[in-house]
Amino acid sequence: MEKISIVLAFLLFNVILYVDFFGSHVSLFFAMAILVVLLLLSYAFSRHEKYAWTLSKKNRALLSMVAITILMLLTVIFYLFGGRSQHGLNPTGIVIWFVYLLSMWQAFKTLKKDSDPQN
Repeated sequence: MEKISIVLAFLLFNVILYVDFFGSHVSLFFAMAILVVLLLLSYAFSRHEKYAWTLSKKNRALLSMVAITILMLLTVIFYLFGGRSQHGLNPTGIVIWFVYLLSMWQAFKTLKKDSDPQN
């Protein structure tokens, strides 16, 4: 159940990102409210072993790197296709690249630590 709710939340976030870039003056309140509910459901399911998505630290780090990269690629692609974020997520800002690189570094550090045969 956690896997389903987190995948739905990720897909909804991608739709929200698309609407942010190409929807002129569209309210994202309802979509954001659904996203928050999905994330809360995912958290609730993760707390119960029966419904939790079991991943090793290595796979969790890889999944994190893939998800972060997909979001960054979507941001760049949407920008190149002429979309402009209404909320400042354009890839022309240094902050978004800093957050991306910091997230990738953290995931890579976790992946390297878990892959190290000496531990």
